[in-house]
Amino acid sequence: MQAGTTGAAMYYHVRNQPEPLLHARLPRPALLPHRSRRHAMSLAPRPVFLAGPSDLARIIAERDWSQTPLGPIESWPAHRRTVVSLILQSQLPIVTLWGEPGIMLYNDAYAVFAGGRHPELLGSEVRSGWPEVADLNDHVIKTVFRRGETLSYKDQPLVLNRNGSPEPLWTDLDYSPILDEEGRPAGVIAIVVETTAKVRAEQRAAGERERLQRKFEQSPGFTATLHGPDHVIDFANISFQELFHRTELVGKPAREALPRLWERGLGTLLNRVFRSGEPFSARGMAVTLDEADGSDPRRAFLDFTCQPLREEDGQVSGIFVTGYDVSQLRRAQERLDLAQRAGGVGTFELYPDTRTLSVSLEFCRLWGLPETDEVRLDDLAAMLEPEDQPGLRSTSEDPGQVALGYIEYRIRRGDTGERRWIARSGERVVEADGSVRFAGVVYDITHAKRAEEQLQQLNSTLEARVAQRSADLDRMWRLTTDLMLVADFDGVIQALNPAWSTMLGWDEGELIGQVLLDMVHPDDRASTAREVGKLESGLTTLHFENRYRHKDGSYRWLSWTAVPDDRFLHAVGRDIESEKQAQAQLEAAQDALRQSQKMEAVGQLTGGIAHDFNNLLTVVTGNIDMATRALDAAQVEDARSRRALDNAMKGAERAATLTQRLLAFSRRQPLAPRAIDVDRLVAGMGDLLNRSLGETIGLEIVTAPGLWRVEADPNQLESAILNLAVNARDAMPNGGELVIETANAQLGDDYVAAQAEVAPGQYVVIAVTDTGEGMGRDTIGRVFEPFFTTKQVGKGTGLGLSMVYGFVKQSGGNVKVYSEEGRGTTVKIYLPRMLSDAAPEEETFVTPGLEVSARRETVLAVEDDDDVRAYTVECLRDLGYRVLEAYDGPSALRLLKRQEEPIDLLFTDVVMPGMSGSELAQAAREQQPGLRVLYTSGYTRNAIVHGGRLDPGVEMIAKPFAYAALAQKVRDVLDTGRTGRVLVIDAAEGARRETVEALHGAGYAVDEAATPVEGLSLLRSARGRYDAVVIGAEPAETVAGELRALHADLPLLLLLPDEARAIVAEPADRCTATLARPFTGRLLIEALAAILRGCAQE
Repeated sequence: MQAGTTGAAMYYHVRNQPEPLLHARLPRPALLPHRSRRHAMSLAPRPVFLAGPSDLARIIAERDWSQTPLGPIESWPAHRRTVVSLILQSQLPIVTLWGEPGIMLYNDAYAVFAGGRHPELLGSEVRSGWPEVADLNDHVIKTVFRRGETLSYKDQPLVLNRNGSPEPLWTDLDYSPILDEEGRPAGVIAIVVETTAKVRAEQRAAGERERLQRKFEQSPGFTATLHGPDHVIDFANISFQELFHRTELVGKPAREALPRLWERGLGTLLNRVFRSGEPFSARGMAVTLDEADGSDPRRAFLDFTCQPLREEDGQVSGIFVTGYDVSQLRRAQERLDLAQRAGGVGTFELYPDTRTLSVSLEFCRLWGLPETDEVRLDDLAAMLEPEDQPGLRSTSEDPGQVALGYIEYRIRRGDTGERRWIARSGERVVEADGSVRFAGVVYDITHAKRAEEQLQQLNSTLEARVAQRSADLDRMWRLTTDLMLVADFDGVIQALNPAWSTMLGWDEGELIGQVLLDMVHPDDRASTAREVGKLESGLTTLHFENRYRHKDGSYRWLSWTAVPDDRFLHAVGRDIESEKQAQAQLEAAQDALRQSQKMEAVGQLTGGIAHDFNNLLTVVTGNIDMATRALDAAQVEDARSRRALDNAMKGAERAATLTQRLLAFSRRQPLAPRAIDVDRLVAGMGDLLNRSLGETIGLEIVTAPGLWRVEADPNQLESAILNLAVNARDAMPNGGELVIETANAQLGDDYVAAQAEVAPGQYVVIAVTDTGEGMGRDTIGRVFEPFFTTKQVGKGTGLGLSMVYGFVKQSGGNVKVYSEEGRGTTVKIYLPRMLSDAAPEEETFVTPGLEVSARRETVLAVEDDDDVRAYTVECLRDLGYRVLEAYDGPSALRLLKRQEEPIDLLFTDVVMPGMSGSELAQAAREQQPGLRVLYTSGYTRNAIVHGGRLDPGVEMIAKPFAYAALAQKVRDVLDTGRTGRVLVIDAAEGARRETVEALHGAGYAVDEAATPVEGLSLLRSARGRYDAVVIGAEPAETVAGELRALHADLPLLLLLPDEARAIVAEPADRCTATLARPFTGRLLIEALAAILRGCAQE
């Protein structure tokens, strides 16, 4: 690079190379040895260009230069001062040669390079300073100083006497001329970087490469290195060239150098190794190689490895290939295998240190192993019969002492499991290094062994066979887990096996001489005695079951097989306790399934009946209600008629209650589940339960700390608990105790296996226990059937427990009855634990009163029952609605299509012939998106209720419905979502935020203003988009007057302190109302809804 300084023209060449690690501070000059001359010291102040911390700057400043060719330091020209200042700041070794003699000035790094020559070199001529390289420096002065050229040397070898003796070294030298202010040569600047360590390392690496290459060249295996993605051959040793009969390989891509192998998969293999960076190894790979004389190619077998070569950054740059031609070994092995197979002899070599065997193919065939050349000794030992394994293991335990003689094994073949006899023979081989291996052969001797065994059996005596049989029987007697006994025909036990102690806990001495019937369950003794009588008559017992007493007093089921002889019976007993338990569980599960199917069938029947009854009751209750309202409208005081209508309504309501219970049992009633704290709910029923039970029955409620929450319909749960309490009261006519307990419960697999429609998991259990009359098993089996009751005629409908059953099942739980006659009854309700974090919900507020239509909304009423439809249409018209009516879904859709204006509400039955109510609603919303829908039904099936819950967004009123209930529900559905936008004006920020949050919670869009002026501005710019204004600013009545001047019919709600409300006159117009502070969010929403309705009425 070139660098310039102001006032002096200079340039020098510096090659891009790292700075040497020559950063050590020099010792002070006084401590350095001086050879022959002393330098005078200057006492003048240090010049500015030498003001740095450099030791050489201090030495140069302190030396007297007036007697040198350079002259006094104060008279040095600007270019010299600049160059010296620059080199003193550099970490590179730099020396400057001034003038023709080459007077040397240098920096600290160069001083380190100069070694013992420093500081004598400073200010000396370069020729005398470095006489051993005088020729080089003469050439530098001639070329650089005189001609103005540059010089550069890379790894220049030098021999310098830096520390008293000649020292060979290498350096990078860069020389550039220094020009004075007029552009004339003034000197030379030299950058001197010693590279001795690098050069010697490269020399060592080159020597190592040469030695490694010679080893590769002399290696008996073939070796080559390939470079780049084209796999250019950089090196191939003699073995590689001879294998492929090619000498001109280096420098050629593998595709060109080895075309036949490339076409047959070599290219794919090399590309995969290069791209993946994963090595590849092959053993005995068959390849086709060209012959040198051009004859037919030969088939060879190679063991080789392709190893990827990586650069310093981890990238694959080439592949190292090495391997051996194993063709001759392969062919020799094939000949040996053929000979071994013909002779049925396998060979092996065992290496005790690694417990591995090198085996032949015939060895693998004899043992039933996959073809391999190496197996583990432990794997072979596992195939031996247990009695024969010690002989094989001892081979490797002490290889220095154990000989490998002849031995016979029994094995189980690895492929078929067949039992075979194998003979082995071999010898121990000690290697030169002292290591031991075993070499030997194996062959199959199964046929010889079988012939030997047959001969032994023929020659064995009858006595030996009997002894063997006795030993087998004795072994069976001792080892079997089944009970075995010998007894006389009076049942006295003569002998028994050890299994009695294991299975029943009795020792042999405790039972010998005892009568076996004393051990039998009392209920089974008669049948056992009869079975012993059959044995005494000579019959055989094949399968007889009874229960025997365990030593701990319990009984276990046993299954017996027995045969008699002249004096005794011989019996074998098998434990079937688990089978009996499994059978009992299966029977219980089948009973539960049958009960569930029966209840489901009855539920479907009762649900259908309830649907028809609800349609009839809708007409009956509706007409009674209409008649009552007609009397009220006519102001007729007819006590007899009113009493008759009241009695008729009570009867209809009782019938409606019955149908609701039928729906509850059939699991068709829509539920409104939410999170419930059961302890809180039960405790809250205390007063109601006490009034229902009377004075003669004591009530105790036992709650559980940490009780889990459940998700269920709280009204239905309260009704279920009340039903159970009333049933318990009726079971205790003379008084008693009723206990209601709550607890957490975990239902496991064993429990639910015997129950129907119950899943294992965590439940909350509510147990209702009385001290009443109790029930028998037959009664418990029918207790949940509808209309089944044990009470006298007229004392009950038989639907109370049916309702409980249906509700609990519909809620995903279970109900279980435990009872004993004369001791009382416990009914347990299991409800699934609620796992979400939802808090128990509070009761919602329902606005009372009759809701009529102030807007004359249009309602499309669809009902297939003519009487119900007529009553519904009359009620809706009486409430001020414009009503369209249809008898089924298709007619309703046609009517909807003909309407010019959209209708406001579709009021439809759920269950109708053809198109259901939900299908009608879906089709209607395709014609009129956003259409509000209200369903009615006495039997929902699965149209809009799933899992006991109304589908999200579904509104329904159950049949039969009253006039007032219909009015309220229709109004609620029409007003749902009609909240609109509200402006809140209140200067108190905290009160304003509370008001805004309450309105947001009710679904209103809210804007807020802190001052009346800000509120008026928002109202003017809104251009009528606010549906109401809530005013909390003072004075509220004044602000209301200003707003009323802008909008005469805008609903205004004034929030006044309670004392202010008492003195403020009641608003005169129907679009203004007041609400006293403090108030709840619910009261705010109700007041706002009331003013919106009042202001909408004309």
